[in-house]
Amino acid sequence: MTILRFALLPLLAVLALDCLTPSYANPDNPPTPGHETIEARWPDGTMRERRQVLRLEDGTAVDDGPFERWYNDGTTEYKAVFVLGKKEGTTVRYHRNGQIASRQHYHDGKPDGPSVSWDDSGNKVKEENWAAGRPHGTWTVWKDGKITWTHTFDNGDPDPEVTPRGDNEEAPQRSMVDGNPVPDSGGPDVDGGRHRSHRD
Repeated sequence: MTILRFALLPLLAVLALDCLTPSYANPDNPPTPGHETIEARWPDGTMRERRQVLRLEDGTAVDDGPFERWYNDGTTEYKAVFVLGKKEGTTVRYHRNGQIASRQHYHDGKPDGPSVSWDDSGNKVKEENWAAGRPHGTWTVWKDGKITWTHTFDNGDPDPEVTPRGDNEEAPQRSMVDGNPVPDSGGPDVDGGRHRSHRD
């Protein structure tokens, strides 16, 4: 009996080591397909990011489910939901003081519906409307509570029947979504010209 125990010790040690090895580090044991949660932390250990991913048969992972990011003081920075790597539903960004910075609707990874931005005091500064990733409907910009620019788009093109209205004298800049410029309509760009993606 004692001899049998000694004979089994090396085998048990190998099995224990195999169990402790992360599945992604063992080419003979690929990750199991399914959902998993990935987290990242600030240097002090507080949560920086948490996202749900779907592990595919080939071992790659795509965002699929809730995605959250926090500032280093623990306040919420960003919330979104993904379906197979594409944004779906409402994404929300927050200023450090907790005020909502922007709220945008997505469908199949593209802006679709209203998108609104506020300053850190809660004042609305920009409102856009989208349809399947293209500007559609009225866009409006506010400054100090007053409308400084507005224009209407028709499925991505500036409406030729509507003249852009702008009360400011600033040089126009082009708005962008996910790094691509929207049609030039002469409107000012109050928030840096980019609807940032979840990974920026």
